[in-house]
Amino acid sequence: MDDAESFQAALDVIRKSFQTVADEFELTPQNAPTDRAFLTMDSFHNQYAKGVSCYCLFDDCDGQIGFMALEKTQRGRVGPKSQSARVLCPCPP
Repeated sequence: MDDAESFQAALDVIRKSFQTVADEFELTPQNAPTDRAFLTMDSFHNQYAKGVSCYCLFDDCDGQIGFMALEKTQRGRVGPKSQSARVLCPCPP
């Protein structure tokens, strides 16, 4: 991801995918400011700048529908960043 549009599209997928749970549990930016449904662009950029590798999933109908972040663990292994894998419902076949 190397432009503002790509970052915004990924951020939109992350926020939308976490929003259903936030709504169900009545989470808000005031009572759960660190919930991914309320992830800010600054926080997202900071994670990316720390070396987190970002991958996006696209479909033919809706553009970007998925996102996953991988990071290196303390043991030097690469694995998914906690709660990073997200996919929105794809378009109908």
